[in-house]
Amino acid sequence: MPAMGMWSFFASFGTASASFAGSSWAAQSAHCASGAAGLCAHRAPPFAEAALWAAGQVPESCDRSDDADCPYASDLWQSVASAWRYAWNNLRLAIQHASPAHRLRLTPREVQQVVAVHEFMYWLGNDAKKWHVGWPEMSSTARALLRSLQLWLVAGEYQLGSHLSLTLMNHALHIPFAGRSVQLPAGDTGARVSLSNGLPMPLLVFSVWNVWKFPLKTNEVYKRVLGALRAGYRHIDIAPHYGSEKEVSMAIRDSGVQREQIFLTSKLGARDGYPLGAKRAILQQLKHFGLDYIDLFMLSQPIQDSMLLRSVWEVLEAFYDKGIFRSLGVSNFDMESFQALHHAVRVKPVYLQCRMSIYQILPEDVNSEKSKDGHMLGWTREHGVVMSAFHVEERFNFLRPLEDPHVLSIAKRAGRSASAVLARWALQLGLAVVPKEAEERTRWQQKYRE
Repeated sequence: MPAMGMWSFFASFGTASASFAGSSWAAQSAHCASGAAGLCAHRAPPFAEAALWAAGQVPESCDRSDDADCPYASDLWQSVASAWRYAWNNLRLAIQHASPAHRLRLTPREVQQVVAVHEFMYWLGNDAKKWHVGWPEMSSTARALLRSLQLWLVAGEYQLGSHLSLTLMNHALHIPFAGRSVQLPAGDTGARVSLSNGLPMPLLVFSVWNVWKFPLKTNEVYKRVLGALRAGYRHIDIAPHYGSEKEVSMAIRDSGVQREQIFLTSKLGARDGYPLGAKRAILQQLKHFGLDYIDLFMLSQPIQDSMLLRSVWEVLEAFYDKGIFRSLGVSNFDMESFQALHHAVRVKPVYLQCRMSIYQILPEDVNSEKSKDGHMLGWTREHGVVMSAFHVEERFNFLRPLEDPHVLSIAKRAGRSASAVLARWALQLGLAVVPKEAEERTRWQQKYRE
């Protein structure tokens, strides 16, 4: 995600957000100055710091396509491209919004080189072959240029011009619906959203995936789930390959919480022998759980064969018709796969769980025109599908959002943790959130309150 878009969205952290897609900083400032934007805020985004930080996350060994020392050798050029573009977006914004006196410290040649490298990056686009051929040589120019600009960019030396005026109603993402400010009562871990079939689903999710580490300690899942339920969590997310259905069932039993107060989510794994093994795997899960029903059951990933997908989904529909599954959903589907499934099946999926990052909103570019039906966020909202985000705190290729200068700056200003900022970002897009780590009740309260 371009730095401009991310910061504009985060400028509204702690406020209600609505639809206003500012096309540029200048346009937003003019909108604020005219009085038409309503409440505006004055911000000083750390563009310079973010440029140095992002570029510093890419090891020099990754500038070359044949270096086995690069930690992301398997998807090298996707990782390199996203990190360098993010660094250069911030660099150009740092130059654009520096004070006039500070900008004069740059030579015309340095500015021209910055622009040239930026244009070259966008010519490379998302084409891995182009990056493979073109970037190894250009990277030396980019690194040399950053070294020459380092003293100009470092904190204490860099001088921002006037603070930027941003409307507090601007989420800055070009998506066709208003953002949503989620308000939860302090301490209420039972806050819910209604699925399109009317089933209430708690927003705060305890995922057993976060407990699963090999080798798993005896009763570790049991103890963690029991603690979560006693702390007030009512949404438990599990999957068969976590191998912990029995411990989850025991934790539910021993918690003293009534089953109807708990929202239980599970999945059909990719190794369950589609399609014949699907029914057998589901029956085995139900036996291990020792429960009569599961609130939400998902496919854990897309099935490329459309006929096979229909066959497996019909198995899920049969359990849904019997009331054993109260709702159906999917995980890790991109827009094309999800739309194909949604159009083809009788019982529509009402829930979509996928990885999201501030650096890449969805599995495909949020501004992509790939689908004639529009963007995933808008499309799912229009069709009554609730989305949830996981891994919003995790590293995206080379970039760690919990260390991003923009995120840390917002966290400091808002008096929240970096984790809370990232969770709030997802919530204001209208999403439920599955955090990376199981947290104590007090941290959850801070993460989701206004």
